[in-house]
Amino acid sequence: MLKPQKVIKQDGDSFTLQTISSVLKYECSFKIGEEFEERLKAAVHYTVGRLCQKIGEDHRREFSRQTIAAIAETTFRECDIFAKDLEAFARHAKRSTVSSEDVKLLARRSSALSNHIQNKSEELAQEQRDSRKKSTVKRKSRDTEEESRE
Repeated sequence: MLKPQKVIKQDGDSFTLQTISSVLKYECSFKIGEEFEERLKAAVHYTVGRLCQKIGEDHRREFSRQTIAAIAETTFRECDIFAKDLEAFARHAKRSTVSSEDVKLLARRSSALSNHIQNKSEELAQEQRDSRKKSTVKRKSRDTEEESRE
């Protein structure tokens, strides 16, 4: 197995995430509720703090704890809104999975974000096309080798 397989299982409000590869099997379980939300908020706060520290070093400025907390809370709330909007877009299209088109629709109000997401989407599409071409070429060369042996 070259690429790791990812499995997400839900049992009520309990989730199990598994990453399975030929080398490693990783499993993470959690229950959605207040504890999970608090851990997620703490992770967002930590990440915002690290980003503020890096930006502060680059621009020779400091961010107060209150500023970091406000940015973290705003980020958490905005991500919650994004998640609900993405679910609604997918549901409206009668899908159970969020697609890249949903993400593009979400970003439509921010031209910079929209352009960034569009560029990434095009990069991923190109990588997928290149990958398909390589696998097709490999298949053709294998078929040619097998025919020449016969």
